Amino acid sequence: MPLMQFNDKWLVGVAELDSQHEILLATINKLYGIALRREAIAALDGLVDDLASYVDLHCAYEEKLFTEADYPGAVRHKGEHDKLRRHIAQFAARPDKDLCLALDLLHVLKQWLTDHIMREDKAACAYLNTRGNF
Repeated sequence: MPLMQFNDKWLVGVAELDSQHEILLATINKLYGIALRREAIAALDGLVDDLASYVDLHCAYEEKLFTEADYPGAVRHKGEHDKLRRHIAQFAARPDKDLCLALDLLHVLKQWLTDHIMREDKAACAYLNTRGNF
């Protein structure tokens, strides 16, 4: 059973971002699976590296769209992205990763993505959709 199920409630109205959000949730579910199965930390390391790379790609894409559309909340939104990037990087850099830390990361990711997508991204994408065809 996945930790987070992608469905219509996650849609923000920008097709590329919706697709990227679905991939982010799928990656978090893979991390959850590793934690549940108590797989080796090496598997966790690889997935966290993949997650960090994808978060960077996704956030950069969002930030580009917001800049192009002159979104007034772009700087604040980028600050929220930077917090997530730092949290993932701090976890990735820890030499003492274990199941407890992985569950902590999952909790943070689940809470952050739920709050961020449902509030911040939906508001930003509503603005984007008034500025052009996304």
